[in-house]
Amino acid sequence: MMKTIYLLVAAAAVVALIIVALQKSPAEPEVLGIPLPASRGSTELGIATLIGLENQTKVVINMSGGFSQTYIQPVHIHDGSCENLGAIKYPLNDVANGISATIIDVPLGQIQKELPLAINIHLSNDQLGVSVSCGDIVF
Repeated sequence: MMKTIYLLVAAAAVVALIIVALQKSPAEPEVLGIPLPASRGSTELGIATLIGLENQTKVVINMSGGFSQTYIQPVHIHDGSCENLGAIKYPLNDVANGISATIIDVPLGQIQKELPLAINIHLSNDQLGVSVSCGDIVF
C-alpha cells in the first residue's frame, strides 16, 4: 500500500512539473533598432526603436544632429525602401523637438511580413516631398 502511495505522489509530481513547464511565462517584448541616417544633404539622424507589444507595436523615434526645434516633422512607415518610397503604410506621430512615440495596432510580426518598409521623416508638413532622414526596416 505504501509503495502505491509513493508511486501516486511521484506521478502527481511529474504531472505538476509538466504543467509548469508548459505554462507560458510572459515573454519579453521584441525590440528592433532601425538607424535613421541623414538623407539628401540633411544633418538630421537618429534611431527608431520598434517594440513588439502583444498585438501592437510601439515606435519610438529619437533624432539628433541638426533637427529643427521649430518644425513639427511628419513621419511615416512607407511601403518600399528609402531608395524607392511607396505609399504611406502607417502614419506615426510627428517628430517634435527630436522625439516621436506612436503605438500602432499591428504586431511586430505582421510588420516583418509586410517588408519592404521604411521609416521616413519629412522636413515639415509644408514640405512633405523633402526627406531629412530615412531608414529601411530590417529584421
